[in-house]
Amino acid sequence: MSSTSPNARSRRYRDIVAILILLLLACGFVGAQVAQSRPISPVDEHVYVDALLKFPQHPVIQRGELINDQTRHLIDCHGMMFSRAPEPERCAGTQTAPLESYPRESFSGVDIYTPIYVAVTWIASRPFVLAGLDTLSALRMAGAVWLAAAAILLYVATRRLGLDRMRGFAVGALLIGSVPAWWSATFVSTDSALLTVGAGLVLAAIAWWQRAVPSWLLCVLGLLAVWIKFQAVFIVGALAVALIWSAGAEWLRRRGLTRRMGMHARIGSHTRHLDDGFTEPTPRRYLWTAAGMAAAVLLAQVSWLLIRAVIPAAGPTPVSTGDVPTTGALLSESGRFVWDLMAGSVPMENMNPVSQVLAWAGSILLVVAALVQLIIPAERPLRALAIGFWVAILTLGPLIALSNILVEGYYFALPSRYAMALVPLGLVFVAAILPRSRFFGAMLLLGGVTAAALSLGIGQ
Repeated sequence: MSSTSPNARSRRYRDIVAILILLLLACGFVGAQVAQSRPISPVDEHVYVDALLKFPQHPVIQRGELINDQTRHLIDCHGMMFSRAPEPERCAGTQTAPLESYPRESFSGVDIYTPIYVAVTWIASRPFVLAGLDTLSALRMAGAVWLAAAAILLYVATRRLGLDRMRGFAVGALLIGSVPAWWSATFVSTDSALLTVGAGLVLAAIAWWQRAVPSWLLCVLGLLAVWIKFQAVFIVGALAVALIWSAGAEWLRRRGLTRRMGMHARIGSHTRHLDDGFTEPTPRRYLWTAAGMAAAVLLAQVSWLLIRAVIPAAGPTPVSTGDVPTTGALLSESGRFVWDLMAGSVPMENMNPVSQVLAWAGSILLVVAALVQLIIPAERPLRALAIGFWVAILTLGPLIALSNILVEGYYFALPSRYAMALVPLGLVFVAAILPRSRFFGAMLLLGGVTAAALSLGIGQ
C-alpha cells in the first residue's frame, strides 16, 4: 500500500496542475475579450446586466418590469452589437433616450428565470468589483467563473471514465475555445450556466454508474439545473433516456436475450460489480432514477410557474408574437441542433470566417463522435449516453416549440444555443473515441489549444 501511495499522490498533483491551468486558461480567455471595448451583446445581455445591477436589493424581477436608468446608460455608452452605435454625447450626460427606443422597449423579461443565475453571478463578480473593474467588465468577468467550472467538471468527468489526463485537458481547452463559450461566457448571459450544468450533470451521471453518488442526488441536480435555466432539460432528458435504454438492455441481458439477438449490452447494477469501476444497476433502479429525473424537470417548471403567478406584476406585460406554426416548421426543429450545436448564439451566416470555421468544425466533431459511440463497442456507460444524446437532440426541439405554443401562445424558430447543455457530453464522446496513445492525445490537445487561440478572433 505504501508503494502505491506516492504514485497516487503524484497523479493527484498532476490532476490539480491540469485543473489550475484550465482555470487560468478560462480566466485569460474571458479577460482578453473583456479587455476590449465591445458593444452590448444582442442576445439580451442588457436585461441580465439590469437584473444584476438590482441584486441583491431587488432579487426577483417582476413581470412587466423595466430596465433601470443605469442599464440604459450602459447601452448609450457601449451601443448594441449589430444594431445600435454608442452615443458619446448621451453617455457623457445623465439623460437617457426615451424608453421605447431601447431594445424590448425597455422591458426586462428576466422574470421568466429563477434568481439562481443572478445570485451566483453577482457573487462571482464581487472580487472583480473590488479589484476596481468598471461595472460591465466586472459582471462579464463573472463568466470566467462559469466557464472555468464547466471546463474543470468536464475534465473530472473524463478522468472518472478512465481517460488519460491529456485528453481530458484537451477537451477542456476545446470547450473554452468554442464559439458557444465566447457568446455565453465573455458576455453576461444565462447561457454560460448551461455549459456548467451540462458538464456537472455528465460528471454526476458517470459517478452514479460508479455508485459514487445516490440516485436522489442525481435527481436533485437535475432539478437545480432546470431551475437555473429551463433549456438544461436537454441534458436532463438525455440522461433520463440513457437510463431507460440501460434498463431495457439490462433486462434483456438478465434473461439471456442479448447474445441471442446479437445485441451488445456493455452498460453499467449494484448486483454485479465490474472490473472497470462501474456497476450494473437493476432495471428497477434504472427506471426509478429515470422517473425521478423526469419528475425533477416537471417539478422545477411547475413550481416556478406557480411562484411567478403569485409575484405581483410591476406593470403591463408586452405581448409577444411569433410565426404561425406549421408541421414543417415543427419538424425542422428536430434537425436544428445537429449541425450547429457549436454555433453559439447567432446564426452562422452572421458570423465572421473565424467563427464559422470553429462552429462548423466543432459541430461536425461532436456529431461524428456521438455517432461513433453508437457504432463501436463503447466504454461504459457511453453507449447509453450517446443514445440519450441523439434522442434529446432530435426530439426535444419540437417538444419545446410545442410547449412555447401552448404556454406562450406563439411559435418561434429555436436558436441553436438552446441545446448548449449537450456540448460537454459531446466533448466527452470526442475524448473517448480516440485510440489510447500519446500521439492522438497530443493531436487532440493541439486542436484544443488551437481552438482557444483562434477563438480570440471571434469578435473581430
